[in-house]
Amino acid sequence: MIVISSMRPFGEDPEWDRNQLLAFRTWMSFAKRVFLFGNQEPQLNNPKVKFVASEQFPCIKTMAKLAGEQKRQVVVICNGDILLDPRIVKIEQRMRNGTCSCASSRRWHFDAEKLPQSLESASLTNSDGFDDRGRDVFVAQDRVWERISRDIPDNLRIGHQHWDGEITDRFREHWNDKFIDFTSLRMVHHPHHGGRRMPFAETIKR
Repeated sequence: MIVISSMRPFGEDPEWDRNQLLAFRTWMSFAKRVFLFGNQEPQLNNPKVKFVASEQFPCIKTMAKLAGEQKRQVVVICNGDILLDPRIVKIEQRMRNGTCSCASSRRWHFDAEKLPQSLESASLTNSDGFDDRGRDVFVAQDRVWERISRDIPDNLRIGHQHWDGEITDRFREHWNDKFIDFTSLRMVHHPHHGGRRMPFAETIKR
């Protein structure tokens, strides 16, 4: 399984640094390769990691195109602060035996200051008390990502609005009978954090 993501530059915010490192360590427990869009970060150097030069908040189309180029691979695209349980390889196994082509999950929110207990009590409710319907992780076969890269709008960017809804809609439109929602398996965790930064929000319409 391959992970593709993008992280904020380290050193700007201690909370984000911590959250991204927590996420990165979980990916390294199962991924055979990790592609990270953005600047090279020394603390993330690893033989399994390849940095892809790009601006901050790269376009989803570009990330999906890279995913589609990973022939005969199952690829995850996710936000940089998403913790993934190594059991996610069971989803990969289902894709390899043909019982599904793509999958996604809502995120279980937890308090990073209270690990590990907070993972056990993680909730689909965010820190503001709202039922969070967002999805920050998508898993698919290379051929699915190749189709997604051709179909989705050019202006969608990771870390911004609408990209999760757009990919979910495409999954269901083209592969609904081979789509899995694995939220109930509690494999995807998201730490509470401060306000989001979305510099391209005004350019993104759906």
